[in-house]
Amino acid sequence: MRKSPDNNPLTTLQIINQQCNAFEDAWQSTGQPNLQSFIPNNLSKPHQNRLLQNLIELDIDYRNLIHQPSTPQTYLDQFPHLDPDWIKNLLNQSNSEPTTHPNILAPGANIGEYRIESLIGKGGMGIVYKATHKHMNRPVALKILSPHLFDSTAEKRFEREVKTAAALNHPNLAQAFDAGRHRLTPFLISEYVPGQNLHDHITQHGQLSIKQTINIILQTANALHHAHQKQIIHRDIKPSNLMLTDDNQIKILDLGLATTLNIQSDLTLSTAMLGTVDYMAPEQAENPSAASVQSDIYSLGCCLHFLLTAQPCYPGNSAISKLLAHQKSPVPSLKSIRNDVSDPLNDVFQKMIAKKPADRYHSMDQVMTAIQESQSISSDISKKPIRKLTQPITILTSIIMLILITIYWLVSIYQSGEKITGNHETSYIFDTNSTSKQKLRSTDNKSFVPTPSTSKKPELLLNENAIQNLSRMAKEQYEIHGLIWAQVMPGQFVMGDDRIVNARPTSQVTLTHPYLMTTTEITVAQFRKFVKATGYTTQAEQQTGWGYVNGAWRRGPYSWRKMGDIQITDQLPAINISWNDANAYCDWLNSLSNNKLVYRLPTEAEWEYACRAGEQSENLNRQINDSQSWYAVNSGGRVHEVATKNANALGLYDMRGNESEWVLDFYGPYTPTTEEFTIINPTGPKSGSARVQRGGNFNDGIQNIDPAARRGANPNEPTRGAFRVIATLQPISE
Repeated sequence: MRKSPDNNPLTTLQIINQQCNAFEDAWQSTGQPNLQSFIPNNLSKPHQNRLLQNLIELDIDYRNLIHQPSTPQTYLDQFPHLDPDWIKNLLNQSNSEPTTHPNILAPGANIGEYRIESLIGKGGMGIVYKATHKHMNRPVALKILSPHLFDSTAEKRFEREVKTAAALNHPNLAQAFDAGRHRLTPFLISEYVPGQNLHDHITQHGQLSIKQTINIILQTANALHHAHQKQIIHRDIKPSNLMLTDDNQIKILDLGLATTLNIQSDLTLSTAMLGTVDYMAPEQAENPSAASVQSDIYSLGCCLHFLLTAQPCYPGNSAISKLLAHQKSPVPSLKSIRNDVSDPLNDVFQKMIAKKPADRYHSMDQVMTAIQESQSISSDISKKPIRKLTQPITILTSIIMLILITIYWLVSIYQSGEKITGNHETSYIFDTNSTSKQKLRSTDNKSFVPTPSTSKKPELLLNENAIQNLSRMAKEQYEIHGLIWAQVMPGQFVMGDDRIVNARPTSQVTLTHPYLMTTTEITVAQFRKFVKATGYTTQAEQQTGWGYVNGAWRRGPYSWRKMGDIQITDQLPAINISWNDANAYCDWLNSLSNNKLVYRLPTEAEWEYACRAGEQSENLNRQINDSQSWYAVNSGGRVHEVATKNANALGLYDMRGNESEWVLDFYGPYTPTTEEFTIINPTGPKSGSARVQRGGNFNDGIQNIDPAARRGANPNEPTRGAFRVIATLQPISE
């Protein structure tokens, strides 16, 4: 005879865990929920009592946190069958708990360098507070073990969470800053993310548009792909763990359930159901330790459904009915609820939540590709026509302008007293501290011919000889202040990439002035020269930076001088550099010059134009990536010396991969343009809280080292950042 669900011990634990989670969610969103409403009628009396005991323990904790302690009568009035002595003992234990377990904290309490401000929430593994770093006055999220979980097993699992969080660095993952112990209690410090989680957002505002949903799902998938590449699965992807910031960026919260795929841990999860039933893959519900990459894909598919419909894939009145629906019911169709969902998008969704893991996508990278392709198919997007200048320039005028700009540019460099060290056949470096002559590294890439700043086709503007001359000048290199620079001629290009969520929409961009760009990221030796001359101390040295220790990147006492197990050499890029540090270096260069050149970080447009060197994203194939870039496929998870891969057509090294590079612009969405306009010398938003990093790094996949790929980062944080400098005749004001 088949057992009823209530006779199955694992199912009972699942129901109790699910109801406790729902009860905590209600406490955090509405406050003081009704206990009785969380006890299902289909549970047997013994199991109802067991659940009630768990709920009362949680209720007491939450009442203490808001300074509204319970009395025995609080519960005996509702449940007269309870043992009064049991309730009294529980309350007495709770009243002594703040002394025994200092992780139940009131506003104003201190943990090390952090001051507690308010309670954010309480989850299965710990309590989360908003706190402030007392010396830096920086808001952070502080997570500490829950009192009722304070045992050796939970402590080990929490320590594993700390190590997991430290291994991840992605703009869509809440970043871990610090970890430690306070009176034997472990805590984790991570990025404080203001905003609203998607569960609350949908509950208040209703379903999202397809465009908004795709944006959110792609951001989330991108972050999870990064985690999966680190052999980490999240296990608890759900709308309440996806925070929507004010600038529409997604941050994934709560890595408390994450586990490392290639480690057979002795910390079994079979005694508790981790995750939320509405978003849990069937195999994970049946056996929590069986969760995999495909389980995260299933959960993200369920989130996709919720964002578009404001309801779960399988609505039900009880946890057991939902669990059975995830296992047995037909896969739902988005089109049955929303007629504006395309067939291709519906197909992607249904494959994401297929019953069997083998029938789903194999990776988040495949999910992102499928979603992007579904949008291209459904929209039937054709290639955009080249946008015209607001005031078309005649062919003759364009030639004259280009020649005059180039002459003025070259004359200015000659007048500066800084010698041109290249010739038309082969470029050379002349080291001012040496009499030797070192030949520059050659490249087999085709030469870059800048597209002149006009709406006309290039071949109509310049003859073959003129194009060859421009190409030759574009490859000319110079030595200024001990740095090697490549020359970038003005021109026009398509900026952005419609396949990348935060690089949309594409725009026709015109750069009207030439500039010099350092051929590599600023190296350790070059940065050391600046520090020696000025006595400058980087923000990482004042706070914390990133180091590579025991095969993983960790936050700690690291800087450009010291990066854990990585041997510091002169030719490594200087990393652990904040945006402010990079600008201080530029200010120093400007203080050395008595000429007309202005040294600064490149704008996003200047950086992308130089990175592309005449190529569009779709032409940057795997072969080019491997020959020019250190990235996830070939880097071994660590940074490499500069110029150890081939240069692009402009002679620029490591533009893509190795280490992310700071640029001048504030981070924000691209401004849409009409077909009739081009953007001239764009400088990005006028204000913001984050600055842009470009180029991706050694841990990124192909999509994230695309010339259009971009991420926002705190300008006061090193985020392992590097930088290169440009020199121009044109100062820029923000």
